[in-house]
Amino acid sequence: MQDSITERVTIDADPEAVFAFINTPGECVRASPSQVFHDIEDLDNGGHEYDYEFRMVGVSLSGHCESVVCDTESHELVYDYTGDIDAEMRLSVSPADGGSEFRCETTYTVPDSVFGRVAKPVIERFNSREMTTFTENVRDIVESDTVEGSARDTTAT
Repeated sequence: MQDSITERVTIDADPEAVFAFINTPGECVRASPSQVFHDIEDLDNGGHEYDYEFRMVGVSLSGHCESVVCDTESHELVYDYTGDIDAEMRLSVSPADGGSEFRCETTYTVPDSVFGRVAKPVIERFNSREMTTFTENVRDIVESDTVEGSARDTTAT
């Protein structure tokens, strides 16, 4: 049972700052309150891999995540999640109205089991809320200048 969710948000910061944030797991995890990352390692492609734990409605799911695409020129990341629930997450940043559009698309597979069929509506609602929260948190954190190196130049001209 495969499903997809897409969220977009406009961020008042340049694409390079947004991409730097989403490609730094130690920063990006701040935007995803339901996930914990462990054993983060840099990859030769410029991305990262790590083990994760995802807490959903009292259930803990775990697995491994690896960035299979990390394109710094086009500002695109593709993560492959394997474990209790398999998923692919595509993150992209493009210029928009003096800032950036941040797009997050996740395709995931709910296990085809009795549990999966019963839990599917709950998983869909939770994942939808989680994606909205994640994209909005990325926007809020990047715009708040809390990212090391400052996402925006706030000096007076």
